[in-house]
Formats: sequence, structure tokens, C-alpha cells
Amino acid sequence: MKPFSGRRAPRVLVVTRAVPGADSSAGERRLIHISAMLAERARVDLVSVGTDRPGDEPARIRALRVDHGVNVPYGGRPVDMVRTLRGRGYGLILVEAWDVAEAALPILRQCQPRAVLAVDTVDLHFLRDARAAATTGRPDPEQQARASRELETYGSADTRIFVSEAERDLYEGLPGAVTSSNAVIPIVVQEQSTASRAPRPGEVVFVGPLWHGPNHDGVNWFCSEIWGDVLRSLPASRFRIIGSNAWGYAMDTAALADCPGVTLEGFVADLSSVYAGAAVVVAPLRFGAGMKGKVCEAMAAGAPVVTTSVGAEGIRAVPGTDLLVADDPADFARAVVALLVDGHLAASVGAAGAAAVSRQCGAAVVRPVVHALLAGVQQRNVPAPERLRARRAPKLAVAAAWRLGRRLQARRQWASR
Repeated sequence: MKPFSGRRAPRVLVVTRAVPGADSSAGERRLIHISAMLAERARVDLVSVGTDRPGDEPARIRALRVDHGVNVPYGGRPVDMVRTLRGRGYGLILVEAWDVAEAALPILRQCQPRAVLAVDTVDLHFLRDARAAATTGRPDPEQQARASRELETYGSADTRIFVSEAERDLYEGLPGAVTSSNAVIPIVVQEQSTASRAPRPGEVVFVGPLWHGPNHDGVNWFCSEIWGDVLRSLPASRFRIIGSNAWGYAMDTAALADCPGVTLEGFVADLSSVYAGAAVVVAPLRFGAGMKGKVCEAMAAGAPVVTTSVGAEGIRAVPGTDLLVADDPADFARAVVALLVDGHLAASVGAAGAAAVSRQCGAAVVRPVVHALLAGVQQRNVPAPERLRARRAPKLAVAAAWRLGRRLQARRQWASR
């Protein structure tokens, strides 16, 4: 659909950690889809508050504007969030992730007191952190305090957006959680024809950026505890690891490349050809949260998927029919081998998975949900003194915006260690 171009179009602001790109991750592709769908009914501006990914913004900004009708004011530089707020009245402000929202919401509330402030959880970070500590045996002493801040941030927003019904229900079951104005917008997948699939015998594929902790842990687990069993049954099998080690963060991947039959290929621009040639796609995730884009996108392409219960979380799919699910290493290996040796089973699982994920995550299904979010926005009635303070707020918020960008960069670098 074409972007909304009417004079009376409502205004929406999307606040992100960095300018999203379709070539980065499924999470960023989801944000692009949501922004584009909003732009079908509103005038959408997008600003980033992070500074950790310089150099690639111009191409991303052009794609957002030309392909999706989303404007990125002032080249997306972090300080320009305040300049964007000055003199513009937004009805809806959507903030990506709780850590961005924690610092940004006070500024946004002060500068745009009439706007409805929505936080996109992306996934429940406190759930991911708790699972990581339990799985790896490395507790984080700051985990509980960080979880409290995350929940407090959700509570301070007017609307919360979850990626699945499972995470919404989990949040609403917590003490003190806000149980109203909660929406669910899943991963968005493009409708694809599976007729062009030409799986190469023995080819097993993992897709995902290796800077993300659950991905790195899952690939190591697969190589050390599962892949050997696959090779003993099918010695000619190959395991391709596709995914960027983004932004230059150091990551111990040498051991992965030394495994027999394993190739660590890094970033691949055209994932459609990867999925078309994969005999099996694996998502061996031992911890994480949210809906896994790597699983949804592989299913949408018609590739048979083997994953864990964590990897299948939030997806309305039937294990054994739409995808195969195993948490034990031996069971996981048997599931991979079964799909490699039985082409009819692989084709059946791939076709069923594509149909299942389309019913939940297809653009035609998600679009009305996004439009309903915009239609439900009612500007807050703000007293005159508060409006006066809002006009003065940008002068006071410039330094805060700079600090926000630096804090986010420091957090990202710390998390990658």
C-alpha cells in the first residue's frame, strides 16, 4: 500500500536504538514493517538515539523514505530527536525496547504531552536474562534491578506492544502489571512462493547474527552436542552458519569453523537463496524470549525447521506437523536426520509451516492490527501550564538526548563482552 499523503494525516514518531535496516535482523525488519504500515495511514518520522552503528545510515534512510514512506529527519543523528520534537505535534510515539524508553519517555512526555506513548517490548528482556543465567550458570548480579526498571518502564507508558500473546499474558500475570492497553504485533513475514525451493542434499543451515547471545550459545551447543550425531548418521552433511558478527564486536567463533563439515559464512545479503537451498534449517536456542524471527522467516520460505521449545515459543504451530521441536541433543539430532533422509517428510513439514506462519504473521494479517493501534490513539487533554512547559522543554532536553545515545552505546558494548 502507498504511504498516506493527505493534509490531515495524523503524525507518528518512531524512536529507535539505531536506524533499522532490512539486512540486519528479523527484529529490525519487523520494525520497518510496522513503520511502513503506520505510514499507510499517517505521516511517520523515525529518529534514532544510538551512536553505535555509524556509516550505513544513508542507504537505510533512503530505503525507509523511498520504499516505505518513512521520513528520517536530519539524517538520523541522535541529537536531532529534540529538534524533531520541536514544533511538531505527534498523536502517537512508538519507542523501540525498554532501555531506549527508560531514558526517552521523560523527554517525550515533557516535549509531547498530548501524544500517546507506546513501548514496543521487542521481547521481554528480563525473561531472556533469567533464562540465560539459568542455562549458562552465570548469574548476573544486576539482573533483578534491571528487571525492576524494565517493568517500571512498561508501566509508565500509555500502551505496551508485545510480539506474542504468550509474552503479553506472562506480563499481565505479574504483580502490579498494567492489564489494559496492551497490543500484540508479531514478526511480519512476506508471502513467498515455495515452488522455487531446490534443497541441496545434506545441507543444514542456521541463520542469525552471532553478536546476539542466544544465537552464539545455540550454535556452540549444536556444534558441540548435536552435530556429531548427525555426521555419524550422514557423514556427507554440511552445516552452514549464516549471520553477521555485527559492529565489529569481538566474538569467539574460531572453534565453530574448526568443526568438521561446518562453514562459518558470515553475512549473506540474499537469504531467499539460502532458504531455497537448505534441506533443513535449525534454530537450536537454549534461552531467549519473544517470537524468533529466524524461525518465522525460514518457515515462511517453506524450509523445514527443527528448533527447541524456546525457539518455537509464541508461534501458533503444531510440533511434528508444522515444525519439529526437540530440547534434548539426541532428539534434536534425530529430528535433523529424519528430515535429511525423508524428502517427503521435509516437504510436508515445510509446506505446513509456511501455511501456519502465514496465518499468524502474514502482512495481510498484521496490517489491520497496526492500523487499529493508530485508530485507537486519542490525544491527551493537557492543561495550559503543561503545554507551556512543553514548549520550553526542548532547550532543557538536548543534553539529556546526548547522554541517552552515549548510554545506549556503552550498554551495547558491555553486553557484547
